[in-house]
Amino acid sequence: MNTELMEAFDFTAEDLASNELNRLSPRQAQRFAKNRKRDIVVLIIFMLGFAAVAVFLLLPFIRQEQSISSNLGRFIFGVVLAILSLLIFLVLLKREEPVVKSVQGKAQFVQKEIPGVEDRSGYTEYSVVIGEHKFAIEMDKYEAFNQGHIYTVL
Repeated sequence: MNTELMEAFDFTAEDLASNELNRLSPRQAQRFAKNRKRDIVVLIIFMLGFAAVAVFLLLPFIRQEQSISSNLGRFIFGVVLAILSLLIFLVLLKREEPVVKSVQGKAQFVQKEIPGVEDRSGYTEYSVVIGEHKFAIEMDKYEAFNQGHIYTVL
């Protein structure tokens, strides 16, 4: 394995092994969680900044100190910033993925062959689909389900 490439892109052999199984390594999961928190903070800062500038630009119009026709550029820019801050707010609301706490329905077990690329061999992806929810599972769980074993997950 090319250690220079591993250093340049900050990954380890463990990361690569997990990724080949279509999973994140614990190190990658920790890094993504940290980056996610940072991204949320940055979005909040931008949202508040845009909202503050929008209020500053639109305040004379709200107080009716200026007419829209007298300073149309300022009004349009303020409205655009207000819309932009609203869109960022909506993105922040949407960022948290809902946690599936219960699912009912017939389970469909899926075994999908993923072909290899260049010098890497392919692999098999196992999952169970219930309703609109798809859950990745490991091969031994897939085989146990197919043999009729009953599981209750709480």
